[in-house]
Amino acid sequence: MELKAKLACQLDKYVFQMPGCNTLFNEHTMVSFTGLSGTDIVVDYVLSPSLWKVSSDGHETLVHKARVMTTQPVPDSDVDILPTAAPDLVEW
Repeated sequence: MELKAKLACQLDKYVFQMPGCNTLFNEHTMVSFTGLSGTDIVVDYVLSPSLWKVSSDGHETLVHKARVMTTQPVPDSDVDILPTAAPDLVEW
């Protein structure tokens, strides 16, 4: 709650963004705790969301990368894979 209070006092808006399960791993906005990275790696679950600063002119700046656990996608076409979930946004 202390972070939320500090963000609420800022002139710029801050947004938490959480990637969904089975989202492709993006090394520019995420950190993998499993050590797996690459173009074919997906998010298994999210440990903490990314934090973005949105200035009054709408420019977004990454403040903190999302912390995620990653895995390789299941190659078997008989296994149902959940569609990529829309990221959850929380604004302060």
